[in-house]
Amino acid sequence: MPAFYDPGTYVCEVTEQGFQKASTGRDMIVLRILIKHQIVNIGLPDESLDSVPTRYERDLRLVIVDDNEKSMGYLLKKLRHAGLEGDSFRGLEVLVGSDVRCTCTHGQYQGDSSEQWDLMLPPLKESEPLKSDPATIMHLDALFARQLKAEEKAAKKAKPKAEKQAEAVPPDDEGPF
Repeated sequence: MPAFYDPGTYVCEVTEQGFQKASTGRDMIVLRILIKHQIVNIGLPDESLDSVPTRYERDLRLVIVDDNEKSMGYLLKKLRHAGLEGDSFRGLEVLVGSDVRCTCTHGQYQGDSSEQWDLMLPPLKESEPLKSDPATIMHLDALFARQLKAEEKAAKKAKPKAEKQAEAVPPDDEGPF
């Protein structure tokens, strides 16, 4: 099926969920989603929702790559962000009827452009404020002492010249015209 929805982030309602085997033999979680809104300016103060022209259902397939811990960690983060609680995938039923944020990208399938749907990762946490090490500051001051003093001295010399030049220019209201 050719792509209908533009790449981006969407609000989708989970209408069904199930567990299957992918064609590769790997376990797979399938969420049937109804596309409701596209999110505009995601993560910005003016984030808003645009209604989609037509609401279609899509199958969102989450293939479990069980021999890759990092991949499994990302999958669990996405599911938790979507609303999975507890310590069992039986709890995935809680998603049915709820809205989740999904991403749509485009790829090639049998020569046609096709949609690829995924659950959105949770937003990044704010990083800790940077700390300053006093010993490093002292080391840098010592290392750049000559250059810092020379530049400061040159800046002080240039400042009076600039002030004198500013005084020499008459104000606009004192001009001959």
